[in-house]
Amino acid sequence: MTLSALVPTGSRVKLSASDTELDTFFPEYALTPCASGTAALALAIQQACLDRDIAQPEVILPAYGCPDLIAACEFAQVRPILVDLQTSTSWMDLSLVASAITQNTVAIVAVAFLGIRERISDLQQIIDGRAIALIEDSAQWCPSSKTEHYNTELAIMSFGRGKPVSMIGGGLLLIKRSQSKRSKSKPLQTASLSKPQKPSLLATLKYKVKARLFNAILQPFVYGFVSKLPFLSIGETRYKPLDSIEPMPADIELLLSANLAEYQNKSDRSEQLRNIMANELIVKAGVLDLGAVCGVSKNQKQLRFPILFPTGEQRDECLRLMLSQGLGASAMYGKSLFNIDQVSTKASLHQADTVAQDFAKRVLTLPTHEFVNDHHLKKMERIIKDLIQSA
Repeated sequence: MTLSALVPTGSRVKLSASDTELDTFFPEYALTPCASGTAALALAIQQACLDRDIAQPEVILPAYGCPDLIAACEFAQVRPILVDLQTSTSWMDLSLVASAITQNTVAIVAVAFLGIRERISDLQQIIDGRAIALIEDSAQWCPSSKTEHYNTELAIMSFGRGKPVSMIGGGLLLIKRSQSKRSKSKPLQTASLSKPQKPSLLATLKYKVKARLFNAILQPFVYGFVSKLPFLSIGETRYKPLDSIEPMPADIELLLSANLAEYQNKSDRSEQLRNIMANELIVKAGVLDLGAVCGVSKNQKQLRFPILFPTGEQRDECLRLMLSQGLGASAMYGKSLFNIDQVSTKASLHQADTVAQDFAKRVLTLPTHEFVNDHHLKKMERIIKDLIQSA
């Protein structure tokens, strides 16, 4: 057992502001800053509902994902319909998406899983001009260059702990300007959220202390100690209701542009991990680089690096070995979304979630952040290869 440990994901908060306006990062979209990504998704769903007069609206979601998806739906007063995954991917099964659509469907949420984006054009073809909103949930993805952009009329971002741009809070709703002009309904009344706020001196001091503490915890020696404290429940997946939609804290909004630029300018360890996973021994053993399976380009950043083992037993053993070496591996959510506590009473399964359950048992994530060094990568590679050879 090592004293230091890599955090599964996370990036440091940059505490110096930038003169760059937030709008310049997303020129085609009207932006609504709010307190969390969950709140941003709830707003996006509410916007979708405004375009339809439906008594019992439904929203289609993937059957594997964060329970915050359900919290957003509950706040927006829509019924989540969970669609199973395509085998050996994090994508929804397109045939099931098509069959899940009913006259009550107001939106489909396309979740970018750890930087692996959904097939937006395929989902748009399924919608086929019907009044169903396609919302890209990019809580786990962020454009890393000016050539990467959104292709939906509604999108959301999150800036909480463990996100591509970690601000310890905050979310963003993006509404395409052309969509707001075409919409027959009134736009959401979000002026109170978009109105610039001036941070108080006390609030600024509190945020800077919190951010510096967060930055310190990301250090392997600090995280190695903190992660062993049982009362903190670090990494636990649980349902948490959304009680209200509040503005983005002023200090976060002030620093957001600088942190977005910082993210775009830095690299991560995704490419090195892709090279490891392309090893002939690993490929022949059937251990999948999920990003490669889903067409992620070689130089693209990923929030975490997900791999899929042939069996749950292999995944569990690899997780145990990597955690014993402090390598920041994770089983992610651990369960399909429907099986997370409190979700089954708030959502409905479309047919079944058999593939999602299997995916939850076999997926493992590896860290890609700035604290991962070559020594860590060699350890990860050795553990995976030894596990394969001992099978």
